[in-house]
Amino acid sequence: MKKVFKLTESKLVNRIKRLIKAISKNYKKEYPLKKDELDFFKNKWHPYTTVATWYMWRSIDPVPVEY
Repeated sequence: MKKVFKLTESKLVNRIKRLIKAISKNYKKEYPLKKDELDFFKNKWHPYTTVATWYMWRSIDPVPVEY
């Protein structure tokens, strides 16, 4: 069976770094964030962490998206 969604460890690490950079930018925090800061945002966004993550990524995307 062919893999449709292939995610290597390096791709995952890069995506997490981009997310942390987006949080740093939007909340004016020093990059990289500390674990307690990440925990704060995780708890703040719960139960909407997926939506919040999407907004963070969209905020640093250089290409505007039309809906």
